[in-house]
Amino acid sequence: MANGIWIRKRKNNKAEVWVVYKDNLGKRHREKVGENSALMRQKAKIALAKRQSDIIDGKFSLERENKNWTLDEACEKYLVVWSSQLRSDFSKRQIAQIPKELKAMRLVDLTPERIQQAYNERLERASPSTANRWLSVLKSVINRAKDWGYFKGDNHAVKIKRRPNNPARIRYLSESEIASFVANCDSRLYPIVFCALLTGMRRGEILGMRWEDIDWNKSVIHLPKTKSGQPRWVPVSSKLMASLSALPREEDKVFPISLITFRRLFDKARKASQLPSFRFHDLRRTFATHYFSRTHDINNARIILGHSTLQMTQRYLGPDAEALRLGVDQMDGLLPGLAKPFPELVSADVAGVVPRLLEAPSPLISHHPRHQPLTNATDKT
Repeated sequence: MANGIWIRKRKNNKAEVWVVYKDNLGKRHREKVGENSALMRQKAKIALAKRQSDIIDGKFSLERENKNWTLDEACEKYLVVWSSQLRSDFSKRQIAQIPKELKAMRLVDLTPERIQQAYNERLERASPSTANRWLSVLKSVINRAKDWGYFKGDNHAVKIKRRPNNPARIRYLSESEIASFVANCDSRLYPIVFCALLTGMRRGEILGMRWEDIDWNKSVIHLPKTKSGQPRWVPVSSKLMASLSALPREEDKVFPISLITFRRLFDKARKASQLPSFRFHDLRRTFATHYFSRTHDINNARIILGHSTLQMTQRYLGPDAEALRLGVDQMDGLLPGLAKPFPELVSADVAGVVPRLLEAPSPLISHHPRHQPLTNATDKT
């Protein structure tokens, strides 16, 4: 790209006028002037002459460049400098959901109204929890641009009011549901489900697992790339180790299956098991719930699942119906009289009880004159 005036053509058949120049250190700069027109081309000539004059006189300041950074440029810098330290591609996925029109805007031109509009559009396609995570990444991108000196304005993304997150999902499979679901699994899906039920690993972690990640001597699976960005070691039971060792090792991945095929097989098994509200991630909750019901060790469950806090692990634990019932049974001794039959009035025929209750004056109805029914207008006269 030569120095001077650049007419940039867009896919929507629109063109933009930019000025391109180098500072006294040889660094190239680009500034957008506006949509292509005779007036904008004339302004571009004036702007270019002013920039070149400032550079010659030593008056050129990077402050001008800072104010013209676009959100797209800030996102690129964020992914290279900030997100590169994280093993997870979470930020990359969220940034990919930012509308192109919003990315093309300069940071200084991002208004609360425009960001709110983008947030509302995200809510139309995703849950409040997903939209809130997207907004958090957008805030982080703008904050990092401020920290690094590429933007001097306000971060208007912090002014957007979030929608409340979805209630924590507590769906998990009972032992009978597990047996039904596993019985309907295809031979390609069965070992994946088997691994999820006995490790609590996420879908991406299981499908991305390689043979080199399995330590056969220590009976653990090493996960170098997790959602939190931190590596994790997952203990493996002897039954699962034996099952994994029996699988063919024709490829680098333990489960060489495409995501499309996996989804098709999972949906087929789910429908055959009559589990309409069941998701694969619920197997992770199933592992957490049954592990805790057998060990009552929530901290070890936290470590295996890779959670940073016990609060997050508690969200994964579903209620144990049998344990709850046994606990309630302990309350029978609180009122020994409850073991005796209720009075006859309670067990009497409802048709005979209700009329007597209606005839008795209710203590909830006031008999003050102001609370009496209004008489007809003819009665008053």
